[in-house]
Amino acid sequence: MLKNWLKIAFINYRKNWLSTIVNILGLSVGLCVFLLIFQFCRAQETFPVNGSWDIRPGKYAFTNATIVTGAGQTLSNATLLVNNRLIESVGTKVDVPKGYITVDLKG
Repeated sequence: MLKNWLKIAFINYRKNWLSTIVNILGLSVGLCVFLLIFQFCRAQETFPVNGSWDIRPGKYAFTNATIVTGAGQTLSNATLLVNNRLIESVGTKVDVPKGYITVDLKG
């Protein structure tokens, strides 16, 4: 049965050779464009980090900082607490807990 299907397909391809060529070229161009876009996106995901990138988890307290919290809203002499690369607390009356590495941003 498969042999008959293939035979019929090749007969139709021979009769309609122009549309067969157009279809094959269209599929080829579409596949090439897809692969180029895929490679471009993949290259953007795997781009190396410039300089030294410190990924060590830690607890950091940035004191005396000027922090922009929104459009036109700033906090002067504020403290920012970061725990394992996540912001834990922001404010002007935030106390620095024990175990945090303090970075003074005054100046």
